[in-house]
Amino acid sequence: MESKALKQQVLEYSDKLTPSLVKETIWRVLSFLISSTFLSLLPVTLFIVHMHHYEYFSYDFFDKGLFGLKAFFAIMVFAIVIFSLFFFGFLLPLGKHFIAKSKTDFRDYIAVVTWSVIAWGALFLHWYHNGINSPMDSAYLLSVSFLVMCHIVALCYAKPSLQFLSLVLVAMLFTLLTLTLRESAARGVNSALTNFGIGGFKCVTVSDSAGSYKIDGRLILAAPDYIYVRKYGDKSSVTYIRVDSNTIYSVGEQYCISKPAQPEQSDEDEVSIEGS
Repeated sequence: MESKALKQQVLEYSDKLTPSLVKETIWRVLSFLISSTFLSLLPVTLFIVHMHHYEYFSYDFFDKGLFGLKAFFAIMVFAIVIFSLFFFGFLLPLGKHFIAKSKTDFRDYIAVVTWSVIAWGALFLHWYHNGINSPMDSAYLLSVSFLVMCHIVALCYAKPSLQFLSLVLVAMLFTLLTLTLRESAARGVNSALTNFGIGGFKCVTVSDSAGSYKIDGRLILAAPDYIYVRKYGDKSSVTYIRVDSNTIYSVGEQYCISKPAQPEQSDEDEVSIEGS
């Protein structure tokens, strides 16, 4: 009896599985995969902008720091999505109502509007107590979060054709926004590197066990093969220190010995120093 019932359910499902439904499902899956690729490339783009802005390029970070790089990028993507959901989560029921033309339960509004109100309230409270150090940085973060949330809404409720259009528009606007506000994008990556303790212009002292050299400055990035440092008083060039078994470097505000180097750019040449 159970096999007959299961067979009947399969037949009923196969009757509903029309060619148009199969085609739409395939396009939705393809849209989701492409969108996932786009989201995974967001932190890669930001990191490349960071390297361009501070005039260095870390081949070894991409080559030998693959696991750490993936973890770093995954956390950045997760943070962007969380920011999007918290600040602009109220767009989800609006998308369900206006795009999917579906009746939205009042409780759906309450849930997402509540966490959005809390997020915006916490942000304004932070601004009130601490001031806005860089309005453009905040505007960039909120703009990227808004774009990502708009595409999430499209993925949830729009037809595949509109999802692809949304992806193209979001990618174009993100690129334009990042190129226009590349300093804000670079500072955003700095914050992430600071939290990981591998950059972000923290004070650093680099030397070797033989005492043949000692370099003090601000840490731009600690990669597997090289440490990238901006010396105090040097506003443009980057010092590359080759990492080997004798390399010693210490990071922390207790290692600040003079006025911090400012992360500004010019056309001066970079300096390359290799440890023995």
